Amino acid sequence: MARPRSRLLYRLATFLVRVLLAIFFRRLEQDGVEKVPVDSPVLFAANHPNELLDPFLVGCFYRGKVNFLAKSTLFAFPPVAWLLRALGVIPVYRQRDASSEMSKNEETFRECFLVLERGEALGIFPEGTTHAGPSLLPLKTGAARIALGAEARNQFALGVRIVPVGLNFLERDVFRSDAVALYGEAIDAQAYRERYEADPQQAVRDLTADIERGLRSLTVNLKEKEEELLLEKVKDIFKHELKDYVPGKSASDELMMTRHITAAYYRMLERDPERVRTLSRRIWGYLRLLREARIRPHVQDMTAWSACRYLTRVVPLGVLGLPVALHGAFHNWLAYRIPGLYTDWTQLAEEEIATFKLAVGMITFPLLYALQTAAVWYAFGGPIATLYLATLPATGLFALGYFEYARVFMLGMRSFFAFLTDFDFSRRLGALRHEIRGELAAIADDYLADSADAP
Repeated sequence: MARPRSRLLYRLATFLVRVLLAIFFRRLEQDGVEKVPVDSPVLFAANHPNELLDPFLVGCFYRGKVNFLAKSTLFAFPPVAWLLRALGVIPVYRQRDASSEMSKNEETFRECFLVLERGEALGIFPEGTTHAGPSLLPLKTGAARIALGAEARNQFALGVRIVPVGLNFLERDVFRSDAVALYGEAIDAQAYRERYEADPQQAVRDLTADIERGLRSLTVNLKEKEEELLLEKVKDIFKHELKDYVPGKSASDELMMTRHITAAYYRMLERDPERVRTLSRRIWGYLRLLREARIRPHVQDMTAWSACRYLTRVVPLGVLGLPVALHGAFHNWLAYRIPGLYTDWTQLAEEEIATFKLAVGMITFPLLYALQTAAVWYAFGGPIATLYLATLPATGLFALGYFEYARVFMLGMRSFFAFLTDFDFSRRLGALRHEIRGELAAIADDYLADSADAP
């Protein structure tokens, strides 16, 4: 009876995770799912930028069960250990966490082999740790050793496929942001049979290198944090111009734009570093002027006529939506604020913030919804309390979007009128923007021309 109960628990957990992810992310997209084999055991090898959210993204949309490896310290508390085991999580013992228990990894490998031999999927994060760095870390060899070890136990007749998965968070720690999971081409472990039989260690290194190449092609990789910040600013400020090169509006299209910007940046940095440094200084100078004048970048593209048309469209909708937004904000405010206050108070690492916001929110929202509904039930009776409870999630999400849009709207209008009243400053700022825009367009055209000429 244990296995049917475990399957039921896994399905229930998967359903709940899907609901939570749909709430937490504004857009959650997957691209390349069709590349995941359906008739062979699969080993998912993903990057690890966001703590416990990463296995959620990899596992919850797969057709079958994904058994993940997780650090042994998560199993220290018996009730948590029981739950993790029931969900198919396998402990791995790391040198820095449990140096005296490293020998237990033999059992870890054996469990992984059995998972693949049952035809199930295995999930592993071969970087070996979660991190907020701008680039993929060098991969550990565990994924390759597991895949080739399982094949060797079965005379290379198992058919294990390794699928690289690139997890990309467009705003890592922000509620209602976007995430994209990109699936790469499956790597056939059987193709390494001859190399493994000749030199197992070299075969493991070769397969690890191929997995790393696959992951790098699915993620954004920058050498320095400062470069990451600069390219994000370029994307945000000049996104309308850059849309000419990646016209789609999905989160996947935005990620593609980021990857193209990164590739163009490094290609030009290698070819003409002085040109890149000059452009970088101009961009940072432009950003400084905007910040000092408290002007939003997009207002430079507005005219008085376009601003009037925008106001006549937005203001009536804002007035109509205000009562709903106020209801949602008032009745969800405390449940929404507690997770943010908790992460601020605990001073978590960047890669841990989103996970803990989600975890604390899983407690605060149901608890406060229950308490508030009980109070309404006591005051007004069951039917009104039921209706009240039904309105809470939808109006809360509406309020979040409404007030974020209102904040951007007010900043934009203030910036627009400030921009109109200082004509000399407006001309200088406009000229600088035009110069930067022209240089970015030239770099983009050079990059596209080089890409078209590449074999």
